[in-house]
Amino acid sequence: MGRALTAGQFEVYARRKITVALDILDGHHADLFGLCACGRPQPCSVAATCQATIDHYRAKLALVGATQPLRLVVSQSSSAAYRPGVALPAIGT
Repeated sequence: MGRALTAGQFEVYARRKITVALDILDGHHADLFGLCACGRPQPCSVAATCQATIDHYRAKLALVGATQPLRLVVSQSSSAAYRPGVALPAIGT
C-alpha cells in the first residue's frame, strides 16, 4: 500500500471521482418505455452505482471540510462580574 493522502490530495481525488461519476450518470437517465438510456431496465445498476459513489465522496468531503484544526484557547481566571476594589452599581436603584 502507498502512503496516506493529505486532506488536500484527498479533496482533489474525491472531486475527480464525483466528476467522473456525474459524467457517466449523464448517459443513464430514464428513457421511453421505462428503460434507462443505456437500454437496461430501470433501476439501472450503473446509475445506482454512480449515485452511490457520488453520495459516498460528498459525505467524505463534508467530513474533511468540517474537520478543521482548532486554535488553542487559554482559560482566563478573571471574571468580569467580580473585580476586587471595583464597585458595581446596584440594579433597580
